[in-house]
Amino acid sequence: MESSNLIKSLSLNQRYWSITAVINQIDPVKMFKSGQGKIQKLTLMDKEGSKIYAIMFNETIDKFHNMLQIGKTYIFSNGQIKAINKDFYNVNENFEIILNSISEIQVAITDDIEPVTNNLSVIEDIKSNPNSPSDIILLVLNVSEVRVIYRQTDKKKFVKRDLQVVDLRSEVCTFTLWEGLATVEGKQLEDSRNEKTIILAKGIIGKNFNGFILSTTQSTTLEINPNLPSSKELLDLSNKIIHQHISSVSDTYLMTNLQNINTSEQSLGEVKYYSTRVVIKGLNQEGNLWYNSCSTCKSKISIIDGIANCLKCSKENPEYSLRYLIKLRVEDNSSTAIFTVFDNEVEHLIGMPVTNLEKIKASNIEDYNNIITNICDKELIFSVKVQDKEYGNRSFRSITVQSIKEISDEVIEIEPKRIKLEEL
Repeated sequence: MESSNLIKSLSLNQRYWSITAVINQIDPVKMFKSGQGKIQKLTLMDKEGSKIYAIMFNETIDKFHNMLQIGKTYIFSNGQIKAINKDFYNVNENFEIILNSISEIQVAITDDIEPVTNNLSVIEDIKSNPNSPSDIILLVLNVSEVRVIYRQTDKKKFVKRDLQVVDLRSEVCTFTLWEGLATVEGKQLEDSRNEKTIILAKGIIGKNFNGFILSTTQSTTLEINPNLPSSKELLDLSNKIIHQHISSVSDTYLMTNLQNINTSEQSLGEVKYYSTRVVIKGLNQEGNLWYNSCSTCKSKISIIDGIANCLKCSKENPEYSLRYLIKLRVEDNSSTAIFTVFDNEVEHLIGMPVTNLEKIKASNIEDYNNIITNICDKELIFSVKVQDKEYGNRSFRSITVQSIKEISDEVIEIEPKRIKLEEL
Protein backbone atom coordinates (compact mmCIF):
# COMPACT_ATOMS: atom_id res chain seq x y z
CA MET A 1 0.00 0.00 0.00
CA GLU A 2 1.45 3.35 -1.00
CA SER A 3 1.91 6.01 1.66
CA SER A 4 -0.55 8.23 -0.21
CA ASN A 5 -3.26 5.68 0.70
CA LEU A 6 -2.54 5.94 4.43
CA ILE A 7 -4.31 8.12 6.99
CA LYS A 8 -1.01 9.82 7.89
CA SER A 9 -0.87 11.29 4.36
CA LEU A 10 -3.91 13.52 5.05
CA SER A 11 -3.42 17.23 5.71
CA LEU A 12 -5.63 20.04 7.03
CA ASN A 13 -8.19 21.48 4.57
CA GLN A 14 -7.14 19.00 1.86
CA ARG A 15 -10.07 18.36 -0.51
CA TYR A 16 -8.74 15.77 -2.95
CA TRP A 17 -7.14 12.71 -1.41
CA SER A 18 -7.53 8.93 -1.23
CA ILE A 19 -7.10 6.43 1.61
CA THR A 20 -7.68 2.67 1.85
CA ALA A 21 -9.28 1.74 5.17
CA VAL A 22 -11.42 -0.86 6.88
CA ILE A 23 -14.61 0.20 8.66
CA ASN A 24 -14.18 -0.65 12.35
CA GLN A 25 -17.44 0.93 13.53
CA ILE A 26 -20.64 2.35 12.04
CA ASP A 27 -22.54 4.51 14.53
CA PRO A 28 -26.34 4.69 14.33
CA VAL A 29 -27.80 7.57 12.33
CA LYS A 30 -28.73 10.40 14.73
CA MET A 31 -31.27 13.13 14.07
CA PHE A 32 -30.60 16.73 15.06
CA LYS A 33 -32.84 18.02 17.84
CA SER A 34 -34.36 20.50 15.39
CA GLY A 35 -35.40 17.57 13.19
CA GLN A 36 -33.87 19.32 10.17
CA GLY A 37 -30.92 17.01 9.57
CA LYS A 38 -29.07 13.83 10.46
CA ILE A 39 -25.51 12.71 11.13
CA GLN A 40 -23.61 9.42 11.10
CA LYS A 41 -20.03 8.62 12.09
CA LEU A 42 -17.72 5.90 10.76
CA THR A 43 -14.49 4.76 12.41
CA LEU A 44 -11.86 3.93 9.78
CA MET A 45 -8.51 2.17 10.18
CA ASP A 46 -5.68 1.77 7.66
CA LYS A 47 -3.07 -0.95 7.27
CA GLU A 48 -0.74 0.69 9.79
CA GLY A 49 -3.46 0.66 12.46
CA SER A 50 -4.02 4.44 12.34
CA LYS A 51 -7.64 5.50 12.85
CA ILE A 52 -9.81 8.44 11.87
CA TYR A 53 -13.48 9.39 12.08
CA ALA A 54 -15.39 9.93 8.82
CA ILE A 55 -18.59 11.93 9.35
CA MET A 56 -21.56 12.04 6.99
CA PHE A 57 -24.63 14.29 6.89
CA ASN A 58 -28.04 14.14 5.21
CA GLU A 59 -27.77 13.28 1.48
CA THR A 60 -24.30 11.77 1.93
CA ILE A 61 -25.76 9.27 4.41
CA ASP A 62 -28.47 8.37 1.89
CA LYS A 63 -25.84 7.94 -0.83
CA PHE A 64 -23.49 5.58 1.02
CA HIS A 65 -25.37 4.08 3.99
CA ASN A 66 -26.54 0.83 2.35
CA MET A 67 -23.17 -0.09 0.83
CA LEU A 68 -21.11 0.15 4.03
CA GLN A 69 -20.35 -2.85 6.25
CA ILE A 70 -18.24 -3.22 9.35
CA GLY A 71 -15.08 -5.21 8.65
CA LYS A 72 -14.96 -4.48 4.92
CA THR A 73 -12.14 -2.54 3.26
CA TYR A 74 -12.94 0.47 1.04
CA ILE A 75 -11.19 3.21 -0.87
CA PHE A 76 -12.37 6.59 0.46
CA SER A 77 -11.72 9.61 -1.77
CA ASN A 78 -12.16 13.38 -1.44
CA GLY A 79 -13.97 15.49 1.12
CA GLN A 80 -13.04 17.93 3.88
CA ILE A 81 -10.14 17.26 6.27
CA LYS A 82 -11.02 19.09 9.47
CA ALA A 83 -9.15 19.74 12.73
CA ILE A 84 -10.61 17.86 15.69
CA ASN A 85 -12.16 19.44 18.77
CA LYS A 86 -9.58 18.76 21.49
CA ASP A 87 -12.28 18.91 24.19
CA PHE A 88 -13.75 15.58 23.04
CA TYR A 89 -12.30 12.10 22.67
CA ASN A 90 -11.16 11.28 19.16
CA VAL A 91 -9.41 8.29 17.62
CA ASN A 92 -7.06 10.61 15.71
CA GLU A 93 -4.84 13.23 17.37
CA ASN A 94 -5.25 15.81 14.60
CA PHE A 95 -7.99 15.35 12.01
CA GLU A 96 -11.37 13.97 11.11
CA ILE A 97 -12.97 13.56 7.68
CA ILE A 98 -16.20 15.18 6.52
CA LEU A 99 -17.61 13.18 3.61
CA ASN A 100 -19.62 15.45 1.30
CA SER A 101 -20.91 15.84 -2.24
CA ILE A 102 -17.46 15.35 -3.85
CA SER A 103 -16.68 12.21 -1.80
CA GLU A 104 -16.51 8.74 -3.32
CA ILE A 105 -16.39 5.31 -1.68
CA GLN A 106 -15.45 2.12 -3.53
CA VAL A 107 -15.01 -1.44 -2.31
CA ALA A 108 -11.29 -2.31 -2.29
CA ILE A 109 -10.56 -5.28 -4.57
CA THR A 110 -7.34 -6.19 -2.75
CA ASP A 111 -5.47 -5.16 0.41
CA ASP A 112 -8.02 -6.39 2.94
CA ILE A 113 -7.04 -4.91 6.29
CA GLU A 114 -6.96 -7.08 9.39
CA PRO A 115 -8.18 -5.44 12.62
CA VAL A 116 -5.46 -4.22 14.98
CA THR A 117 -6.10 -4.76 18.69
CA ASN A 118 -2.68 -4.15 20.25
CA ASN A 119 -3.91 -1.09 22.16
CA LEU A 120 -6.78 -2.74 24.03
CA SER A 121 -6.79 -2.14 27.78
CA VAL A 122 -7.97 -4.34 30.64
CA ILE A 123 -9.90 -3.10 33.67
CA GLU A 124 -6.74 -2.88 35.78
CA ASP A 125 -5.17 -0.50 33.23
CA ILE A 126 -8.19 1.82 33.40
CA LYS A 127 -8.09 1.82 37.20
CA SER A 128 -4.52 3.13 36.97
CA ASN A 129 -5.49 5.95 34.59
CA PRO A 130 -9.28 6.38 34.88
CA ASN A 131 -9.62 9.79 33.19
CA SER A 132 -7.81 8.78 29.99
CA PRO A 133 -10.20 7.41 27.31
CA SER A 134 -9.48 3.73 26.73
CA ASP A 135 -10.57 0.90 24.43
CA ILE A 136 -11.47 -2.46 25.95
CA ILE A 137 -13.06 -5.76 24.94
CA LEU A 138 -15.54 -7.30 27.40
CA LEU A 139 -17.86 -10.26 27.90
CA VAL A 140 -21.35 -9.25 29.07
CA LEU A 141 -22.53 -11.21 32.12
CA ASN A 142 -25.74 -9.33 32.93
CA VAL A 143 -27.83 -6.45 31.53
CA SER A 144 -30.01 -4.30 33.79
CA GLU A 145 -33.13 -2.39 32.80
CA VAL A 146 -32.76 1.14 31.50
CA ARG A 147 -33.24 3.79 34.23
CA VAL A 148 -33.98 7.52 34.30
CA ILE A 149 -32.17 9.64 36.88
CA TYR A 150 -32.21 13.39 37.61
CA ARG A 151 -29.23 15.56 38.50
CA GLN A 152 -29.79 17.21 41.88
CA THR A 153 -28.44 20.65 40.91
CA ASP A 154 -30.69 21.38 37.93
CA LYS A 155 -33.06 18.36 37.73
CA LYS A 156 -31.70 17.52 34.29
CA LYS A 157 -32.80 14.05 33.14
CA PHE A 158 -30.30 11.33 32.19
CA VAL A 159 -30.85 7.81 30.90
CA LYS A 160 -28.52 5.03 32.06
CA ARG A 161 -28.19 1.26 31.98
CA ASP A 162 -25.73 -0.88 33.98
CA LEU A 163 -23.99 -3.93 32.60
CA GLN A 164 -21.96 -6.47 34.50
CA VAL A 165 -18.90 -7.32 32.41
CA VAL A 166 -15.66 -9.28 32.63
CA ASP A 167 -12.36 -8.70 30.83
CA LEU A 168 -9.62 -10.96 29.48
CA ARG A 169 -8.07 -11.23 32.95
CA SER A 170 -11.38 -12.46 34.44
CA GLU A 171 -11.94 -9.21 36.40
CA VAL A 172 -15.64 -8.39 36.86
CA CYS A 173 -16.86 -4.78 36.87
CA THR A 174 -20.00 -2.64 36.45
CA PHE A 175 -20.11 -0.78 33.12
CA THR A 176 -22.59 2.12 32.91
CA LEU A 177 -24.02 3.08 29.51
CA TRP A 178 -25.47 6.61 29.18
CA GLU A 179 -28.12 8.17 26.95
CA GLY A 180 -28.26 6.74 23.40
CA LEU A 181 -25.90 3.88 24.19
CA ALA A 182 -28.21 2.87 27.06
CA THR A 183 -31.33 2.85 24.90
CA VAL A 184 -30.04 1.60 21.52
CA GLU A 185 -27.00 -0.64 22.00
CA GLY A 186 -28.16 -1.41 25.55
CA LYS A 187 -31.48 -2.74 24.21
CA GLN A 188 -29.59 -4.96 21.74
CA LEU A 189 -27.57 -6.35 24.63
CA GLU A 190 -30.73 -6.88 26.69
CA ASP A 191 -32.34 -8.80 23.82
CA SER A 192 -29.28 -11.07 23.50
CA ARG A 193 -28.62 -11.37 27.24
CA ASN A 194 -28.80 -15.16 27.12
CA GLU A 195 -26.05 -15.32 24.52
CA LYS A 196 -22.31 -15.03 25.08
CA THR A 197 -22.13 -11.43 23.89
CA ILE A 198 -18.81 -9.64 23.38
CA ILE A 199 -18.55 -5.84 23.20
CA LEU A 200 -15.69 -3.66 22.01
CA ALA A 201 -16.00 -0.35 23.88
CA LYS A 202 -13.94 2.56 22.56
CA GLY A 203 -13.29 5.79 24.43
CA ILE A 204 -14.53 4.79 27.89
CA ILE A 205 -13.32 6.08 31.27
CA GLY A 206 -13.26 4.88 34.86
CA LYS A 207 -15.10 6.39 37.84
CA ASN A 208 -15.12 5.76 41.57
CA PHE A 209 -18.77 5.71 42.59
CA ASN A 210 -19.56 3.24 45.39
CA GLY A 211 -16.56 1.34 44.07
CA PHE A 212 -14.84 1.44 40.70
CA ILE A 213 -17.00 1.35 37.56
CA LEU A 214 -16.49 1.79 33.82
CA SER A 215 -18.49 4.55 32.13
CA THR A 216 -19.25 5.75 28.62
CA THR A 217 -18.70 9.35 27.51
CA GLN A 218 -20.23 11.44 24.71
CA SER A 219 -17.62 10.03 22.32
CA THR A 220 -17.81 6.36 23.31
CA THR A 221 -18.68 3.82 20.63
CA LEU A 222 -19.76 0.21 21.16
CA GLU A 223 -19.32 -2.63 18.71
CA ILE A 224 -21.30 -5.78 19.50
CA ASN A 225 -19.67 -9.14 18.74
CA PRO A 226 -16.69 -7.67 16.85
CA ASN A 227 -14.75 -9.97 14.53
CA LEU A 228 -11.44 -9.75 16.41
CA PRO A 229 -8.88 -12.28 17.67
CA SER A 230 -9.52 -11.00 21.20
CA SER A 231 -13.21 -11.91 20.82
CA LYS A 232 -12.30 -15.53 20.20
CA GLU A 233 -9.90 -15.48 23.14
CA LEU A 234 -12.64 -14.11 25.40
CA LEU A 235 -15.19 -16.64 24.10
CA ASP A 236 -12.73 -19.46 24.76
CA LEU A 237 -12.48 -18.22 28.35
CA SER A 238 -16.22 -17.58 28.68
CA ASN A 239 -17.31 -20.96 30.04
CA LYS A 240 -14.73 -20.77 32.83
CA ILE A 241 -15.49 -17.09 33.48
CA ILE A 242 -19.27 -17.59 33.60
CA HIS A 243 -18.87 -20.61 35.91
CA GLN A 244 -16.69 -18.54 38.24
CA HIS A 245 -19.19 -15.67 38.09
CA ILE A 246 -22.16 -17.89 38.93
CA SER A 247 -20.19 -19.57 41.73
CA SER A 248 -19.25 -16.18 43.19
CA VAL A 249 -22.89 -15.13 43.40
CA SER A 250 -24.33 -18.54 44.24
CA ASP A 251 -25.61 -17.28 47.58
CA THR A 252 -27.93 -14.90 45.70
CA TYR A 253 -29.57 -17.85 43.88
CA LEU A 254 -31.99 -18.68 46.67
CA MET A 255 -33.50 -22.17 46.44
CA THR A 256 -37.25 -21.69 46.60
CA ASN A 257 -40.55 -22.88 45.13
CA LEU A 258 -42.70 -21.52 42.31
CA GLN A 259 -45.24 -19.88 44.60
CA ASN A 260 -42.54 -17.69 46.12
CA ILE A 261 -41.14 -16.87 42.66
CA ASN A 262 -44.59 -15.92 41.38
CA THR A 263 -45.58 -13.79 44.39
CA SER A 264 -42.35 -12.24 45.71
CA GLU A 265 -42.47 -8.43 45.96
CA GLN A 266 -40.34 -6.68 43.35
CA SER A 267 -40.20 -3.15 41.98
CA LEU A 268 -40.50 -2.65 38.22
CA GLY A 269 -37.20 -3.50 36.54
CA GLU A 270 -35.66 -5.03 39.68
CA VAL A 271 -33.87 -8.32 39.01
CA LYS A 272 -33.84 -11.28 41.39
CA TYR A 273 -32.26 -14.69 40.98
CA TYR A 274 -33.60 -18.01 42.22
CA SER A 275 -33.00 -21.73 41.88
CA THR A 276 -36.02 -23.99 41.85
CA ARG A 277 -36.71 -27.70 41.44
CA VAL A 278 -39.62 -28.26 39.06
CA VAL A 279 -41.16 -30.74 36.64
CA ILE A 280 -41.57 -29.88 32.95
CA LYS A 281 -45.21 -30.38 31.96
CA GLY A 282 -45.09 -29.23 28.35
CA LEU A 283 -44.67 -26.33 25.96
CA ASN A 284 -46.72 -23.16 26.19
CA GLN A 285 -46.50 -22.32 22.49
CA GLU A 286 -47.52 -23.39 19.02
CA GLY A 287 -45.43 -23.56 15.88
CA ASN A 288 -41.66 -23.79 15.66
CA LEU A 289 -39.32 -23.81 18.63
CA TRP A 290 -36.96 -21.45 16.83
CA TYR A 291 -36.89 -18.21 14.93
CA ASN A 292 -34.74 -16.54 12.27
CA SER A 293 -32.17 -14.60 14.28
CA CYS A 294 -30.09 -11.70 12.95
CA SER A 295 -26.42 -12.69 13.23
CA THR A 296 -25.52 -9.17 14.39
CA CYS A 297 -28.07 -8.33 17.09
CA LYS A 298 -29.91 -11.69 17.62
CA SER A 299 -33.29 -10.01 16.99
CA LYS A 300 -36.03 -11.69 15.00
CA ILE A 301 -35.92 -10.91 11.30
CA SER A 302 -38.87 -10.84 8.94
CA ILE A 303 -38.79 -12.44 5.50
CA ILE A 304 -41.22 -10.97 2.96
CA ASP A 305 -41.18 -12.09 -0.69
CA GLY A 306 -37.82 -13.75 -0.10
CA ILE A 307 -36.21 -10.57 1.27
CA ALA A 308 -34.95 -10.63 4.86
CA ASN A 309 -35.11 -7.48 6.98
CA CYS A 310 -33.83 -6.70 10.47
CA LEU A 311 -35.73 -3.71 11.86
CA LYS A 312 -33.26 -3.26 14.73
CA CYS A 313 -30.16 -3.16 12.51
CA SER A 314 -32.05 -1.38 9.68
CA LYS A 315 -30.45 -3.85 7.27
CA GLU A 316 -31.87 -5.55 4.20
CA ASN A 317 -30.76 -9.15 3.59
CA PRO A 318 -28.64 -9.45 6.75
CA GLU A 319 -26.92 -12.70 7.65
CA TYR A 320 -29.16 -14.78 9.88
CA SER A 321 -29.45 -18.21 11.47
CA LEU A 322 -31.94 -20.26 13.46
CA ARG A 323 -32.04 -19.73 17.22
CA TYR A 324 -34.02 -21.65 19.82
CA LEU A 325 -36.71 -19.88 21.86
CA ILE A 326 -39.24 -21.90 23.84
CA LYS A 327 -41.80 -21.33 26.59
CA LEU A 328 -41.83 -24.17 29.13
CA ARG A 329 -44.82 -24.94 31.34
CA VAL A 330 -43.46 -26.14 34.69
CA GLU A 331 -44.90 -27.02 38.07
CA ASP A 332 -44.00 -28.08 41.60
CA ASN A 333 -46.18 -28.89 44.58
CA SER A 334 -46.83 -25.18 45.24
CA SER A 335 -47.74 -23.63 41.87
CA THR A 336 -47.15 -23.48 38.10
CA ALA A 337 -45.17 -21.05 35.92
CA ILE A 338 -43.98 -20.33 32.40
CA PHE A 339 -40.20 -20.27 31.88
CA THR A 340 -38.60 -18.61 28.84
CA VAL A 341 -35.62 -20.61 27.60
CA PHE A 342 -33.13 -19.48 24.95
CA ASP A 343 -30.67 -21.10 22.60
CA ASN A 344 -27.92 -22.75 24.66
CA GLU A 345 -30.19 -23.98 27.44
CA VAL A 346 -32.74 -25.39 24.95
CA GLU A 347 -29.96 -27.25 23.13
CA HIS A 348 -28.87 -28.71 26.49
CA LEU A 349 -32.47 -29.72 27.23
CA ILE A 350 -33.30 -31.26 23.84
CA GLY A 351 -29.84 -32.65 23.19
CA MET A 352 -29.19 -31.36 19.69
CA PRO A 353 -28.56 -28.13 17.74
CA VAL A 354 -31.53 -26.28 16.33
CA THR A 355 -30.56 -27.07 12.71
CA ASN A 356 -30.74 -30.80 13.44
CA LEU A 357 -34.19 -30.53 15.01
CA GLU A 358 -35.43 -28.48 12.05
CA LYS A 359 -34.31 -31.23 9.64
CA ILE A 360 -36.02 -33.92 11.72
CA LYS A 361 -39.30 -31.97 11.76
CA ALA A 362 -39.15 -31.54 7.98
CA SER A 363 -38.42 -35.23 7.30
CA ASN A 364 -40.28 -37.14 10.04
CA ILE A 365 -42.87 -35.37 12.16
CA GLU A 366 -43.40 -38.44 14.36
CA ASP A 367 -39.74 -38.48 15.41
CA TYR A 368 -39.94 -34.74 16.04
CA ASN A 369 -43.00 -35.12 18.29
CA ASN A 370 -41.27 -37.91 20.22
CA ILE A 371 -38.28 -35.65 20.90
CA ILE A 372 -40.57 -32.94 22.28
CA THR A 373 -42.52 -35.47 24.34
CA ASN A 374 -39.30 -36.82 25.86
CA ILE A 375 -38.50 -33.52 27.61
CA CYS A 376 -41.83 -33.60 29.47
CA ASP A 377 -42.13 -34.97 33.01
CA LYS A 378 -38.43 -34.38 33.64
CA GLU A 379 -37.57 -33.03 37.08
CA LEU A 380 -34.67 -30.54 36.92
CA ILE A 381 -33.03 -27.69 38.81
CA PHE A 382 -33.52 -24.36 37.01
CA SER A 383 -31.59 -21.19 37.88
CA VAL A 384 -33.77 -18.29 36.76
CA LYS A 385 -33.76 -14.52 36.48
CA VAL A 386 -37.03 -12.91 37.59
CA GLN A 387 -38.04 -9.42 36.53
CA ASP A 388 -41.27 -7.42 36.37
CA LYS A 389 -41.69 -5.65 33.03
CA GLU A 390 -44.16 -3.46 31.19
CA TYR A 391 -45.34 -3.89 27.60
CA GLY A 392 -47.75 -1.19 26.51
CA ASN A 393 -50.38 -0.97 29.24
CA ARG A 394 -49.67 -4.48 30.50
CA SER A 395 -47.25 -5.47 33.25
CA PHE A 396 -46.01 -9.03 33.62
CA ARG A 397 -43.40 -11.13 35.43
CA SER A 398 -40.66 -12.47 33.18
CA ILE A 399 -38.89 -15.68 34.29
CA THR A 400 -35.86 -16.42 32.12
CA VAL A 401 -33.76 -19.55 32.51
CA GLN A 402 -30.05 -18.93 33.14
CA SER A 403 -28.90 -22.54 33.55
CA ILE A 404 -30.29 -26.06 33.93
CA LYS A 405 -28.92 -28.82 36.17
CA GLU A 406 -29.77 -32.49 36.48
CA ILE A 407 -30.95 -33.74 39.87
CA SER A 408 -27.88 -35.11 41.70
CA ASP A 409 -26.98 -36.27 45.17
CA GLU A 410 -24.88 -33.14 45.61
CA VAL A 411 -27.81 -30.86 44.77
CA ILE A 412 -30.17 -32.80 47.02
CA GLU A 413 -27.76 -32.35 49.94
CA ILE A 414 -27.43 -28.61 49.35
CA GLU A 415 -31.10 -27.92 48.69
CA PRO A 416 -32.46 -28.38 52.24
CA LYS A 417 -29.83 -25.98 53.58
CA ARG A 418 -31.02 -23.26 51.20
CA ILE A 419 -34.65 -23.92 52.02
CA LYS A 420 -33.78 -23.61 55.69
CA LEU A 421 -32.13 -20.25 55.07
CA GLU A 422 -35.20 -19.09 53.20
CA GLU A 423 -37.50 -20.13 56.03
CA LEU A 424 -35.36 -18.21 58.52
